[in-house]
Amino acid sequence: MNNNKYYKILGVKKNATKSQIRKAYRKLALKYHPDRCKDLKKEEAEKKFKEISVAHGILSDNEKRQKYDTYGEDAFKSGNNSMNNSGASSVFEQFFSGMGGMGGMGGMGGMHMGMGRGNMPRQQRQQRKGPSKMQRININLEDAYNGKIKKFKINRQKICLECLGKKVNNNKNLIKCKNCNGRGRVIRQIRLGPHMIQQIESECNKCKGKGITIKPGCECIKCSGKGVINITETIELNIKKGTKNKEQYIFRNKANESPEFDEAGDLVFVIQIINNNNNFVRENDNLRFKKNLLLSEALIEFEFIIEHMDKRNLYIKHSEVIFPGCKKIIKGEGMPIKNRNTKGDLIIDFTISFPKEINKEFKNYFKKLLPIRTPLEIKSTYVKKSLEEFNEQKFKNEHNEEEQNECIQQ
Repeated sequence: MNNNKYYKILGVKKNATKSQIRKAYRKLALKYHPDRCKDLKKEEAEKKFKEISVAHGILSDNEKRQKYDTYGEDAFKSGNNSMNNSGASSVFEQFFSGMGGMGGMGGMGGMHMGMGRGNMPRQQRQQRKGPSKMQRININLEDAYNGKIKKFKINRQKICLECLGKKVNNNKNLIKCKNCNGRGRVIRQIRLGPHMIQQIESECNKCKGKGITIKPGCECIKCSGKGVINITETIELNIKKGTKNKEQYIFRNKANESPEFDEAGDLVFVIQIINNNNNFVRENDNLRFKKNLLLSEALIEFEFIIEHMDKRNLYIKHSEVIFPGCKKIIKGEGMPIKNRNTKGDLIIDFTISFPKEINKEFKNYFKKLLPIRTPLEIKSTYVKKSLEEFNEQKFKNEHNEEEQNECIQQ
C-alpha cells in the first residue's frame, strides 16, 4: 500500500497543512498546464497536469485525505468495496435515478418512493469555511478621533498538530465503521402503507459520515480524540482615525478551526462608539460644539479656547453680533475621514444667556444705545392690559370653551 505517492507528486510533506498543499498545487498547475508548459510535449504535460489535479483533489479534502493516509490509492479504486464511499454512493444514486425515483425493486415485494433529501453527496453539502465569530468592541469618541491600538486575548480552537485533526495518532487505529460498512451513509426504510416503502439515505451518526471510526482507547492523547485543542492568542486591533459606529474589522481565519471545515471562519470585531464627551457630538464627518455666550459677548465681541480631542487648543475670537440660534463653521477641524488625509468641519452652536432683570439706569442706557420701536399712541378705545393679564385671560377663555364642548357632547 503506497500512501505517499500523492504527497510526492505535489512535493509536500505528509504533515503539510492545507495552505501548503494549495500553494504547491497552484505552482505546479501553472508550470505543467498543457497550454503553458514548454518543457514537455502536450500529451506528457496533460498526463502530469492530471496527476497533480488528482493528488490535490484527494489531499485538499479532509475525508479523502484521511482515507488515503489509511488505505492508500486502493480507497479510491472503483472495485474497492470497503472504502470506496463515493463509488458506492454513485452506484446507489444511479440505480434510483434510473428508476426515476419510483419503481419496483427485486426482493422487496412492493413499490418504493424516491430518496429523501439525505441522498445529496456529502461533498456538495459540506460547508468548506467554518462559521465566523462576532465580537463587539466599545470605544469612546476620542479613540475614534485619534485612532487607537487595542490588544485582546482570545480563546479559540485550533487543529491538533499531533493528529492533524484526525483524532488519532496512528492510522492503523482507524477501523471501518460497522454501522455503515464504511460508506459514511446509512439507509433506513419507512413503510408508508400497503406495498408502499420510502427509503431515506442519511449521514451515519456513528462515524459522522467519515466511514471510519477509532479503536476504543486509541484516541490522540494531546487532544483527547477531539481533533482540536484550545489555545489563547493575542490579537492586535488597529482602530483607524475616523472609524465609524458599527464599523467592522475582520481578522481572516481567526475563528475556531475544525476538522469538519477546510478553513476556519473569520473573527469580526464590531465597533460600538460610546460618546462620553460632554463637549463634542459627532455628526457623520463633522463635530458639533456648544458654546454659551453672555449677552454682552454676543453683542460686542468674545474670545475663548476649545481644547480639541487631540489636546490641541483652538483659539476662537469673534467681534460680530451673535444672535440666538447662530452657528459658525471652522473648516477642517471635524472628524478625520478614514483613508483620506482630510477632516470634516467643526460646527459651533451658540446659545445666549440673557439677564433675568436690569435696573432702570441700564434701561435708559439701552434706550439711548439701541434702536427701539416708536411707542403707540394710546387712545381711550384701547383696552390696556399687561402681558401676564392677557395670558391669564386667554387661558380662562380656552378653559371655558373646553367645558362648553364637553357639555355639548354629553
